[in-house]
Amino acid sequence: MITFSRIILILFSYFSIVKSSELCGLEPPKEGNSCGGQEFENNGIEVKWEREMYSKSLYTTDTEWPYKDSLDEADDYIAHDPDKAIQLFNNILNDVKSNRAIYARARTKQIHYVEKENVKIQKEIVDDFTHVIKDKEALKTIWASAYYQLRTIFELSKKLFFDREIDILEYLLFERTEDAFKALSVDTLVSDLIESLYIRRKFEDGAKAFEKALNLTKERNISFTSNYVNFLYGITLKEIRDRKREGNKILRNIEPEGVSQKAITIESLVDKCRKFDFKEVEIEKILKEASKLHMIVSLDQKPIEFIEGIKNQAVWSMESDKEITVHEEEISTLIEIWPSIKKEAEDLTKNITWEAGWLRSPSNWNVTGNWSEYQLFSFGNKRHHQCSRAQETCNFFRLFKASSRFFKGTIKFSVLSPGTKINSFHGPSNTVLRAYLGLSVPHGVKFQIGRKNSINLEEGKVVIFDNSFDRTLINHSPTENLLILSFDLPNPDLDLDTKAVKYAHEARSYFLF
Repeated sequence: MITFSRIILILFSYFSIVKSSELCGLEPPKEGNSCGGQEFENNGIEVKWEREMYSKSLYTTDTEWPYKDSLDEADDYIAHDPDKAIQLFNNILNDVKSNRAIYARARTKQIHYVEKENVKIQKEIVDDFTHVIKDKEALKTIWASAYYQLRTIFELSKKLFFDREIDILEYLLFERTEDAFKALSVDTLVSDLIESLYIRRKFEDGAKAFEKALNLTKERNISFTSNYVNFLYGITLKEIRDRKREGNKILRNIEPEGVSQKAITIESLVDKCRKFDFKEVEIEKILKEASKLHMIVSLDQKPIEFIEGIKNQAVWSMESDKEITVHEEEISTLIEIWPSIKKEAEDLTKNITWEAGWLRSPSNWNVTGNWSEYQLFSFGNKRHHQCSRAQETCNFFRLFKASSRFFKGTIKFSVLSPGTKINSFHGPSNTVLRAYLGLSVPHGVKFQIGRKNSINLEEGKVVIFDNSFDRTLINHSPTENLLILSFDLPNPDLDLDTKAVKYAHEARSYFLF
């Protein structure tokens, strides 16, 4: 669409340089020519036109503009030839200062090489992003993007860059305050810093940082929009000997935000604390405070979606919970054919690779060992490639529509290698009941729902539980895999409209496990 400003630019170009009787089209005249083909001196309007139409103009400075073709060429190599892309970016940096080239070089390494867990490369990436952030001449689009990429790296790198993370956050908040407050979320910046200091047990530093940040926001008439910042401040003060009462007062003055609205944030904080060797009793203190403010449902249940008014219990049984007996016929049939399903699953475990269709739990989850899953149906959709290698299982579930057509459910084989531990893991919603059919269960498997419900997993038997409750699953066997079939059912109290609700597309990959 031609904007009003571009129309004015076209008219200005015409009346300024056109001497012939021919009219210009939408494209500007070639350099040095008029619309009628007569040669005139280039007055810069064509360059202005090109800058305005250039798709990467927001990432390109005046200094970088003469090198835009070289930058674009290097960008084109990022996906299929990262080594070539990095070489071209280095060549550009030999000739000109270019934050766009530094940022793109770091992203290229991040996309292609960070999975190799090469510490040297990870440090190079962090150095490049840090350089861009600390260059006050860098375009906002570049340095703000660099900050968000660094947040991802810090999240995944555990303890490797904790000093660098605090340095960057303090720099943005206290040395580049105006730019940071305009480009980034103030709540996010402050909570990231206080959280980073908290999980490193630098409680007094965290309290001072919050108070300094609070003064900066007051000077600019900015208010925190999230209670999470104050929550962090409160639990930080409670860790300082002579400020515990003050911390309690802060926490008691926080208005509850509604069940589960901050569950995923609390869960992230807890995961980080575990990575920094917090004891479970310390983590429980955090969860208790979050539960009082309804940031989570309870210590045992922390879904990000909590539907009120439906039956809410950790473990379900065909014998005692009549609501789920509607599925009794299908589950009985499943138990009858379980040896065939076991055979299909065991054949698949001979090659547990991504290429074969297996997914491995993300490295930043609270998992020790190897936990992999083979998706057959995901959120109401059949995985045709995977089902071609597990035909009997998929043929059964094709007819068991309550499970295979459930928009919030998955059906999959799940395998825990010897010694694998899954701690305090849970699903995103209390609308989902999960069932496990034991296929290969070695001696010494521990399965617990919440803190009080220990369940025996047995081969050829089905257990059903609420997927939103914390669960611990441990394969103590030193030599054998734990292999189960996992399938989901809607909570029987859901109405038809609620059953039809789907997860957002971008959230589905996070909820596969």
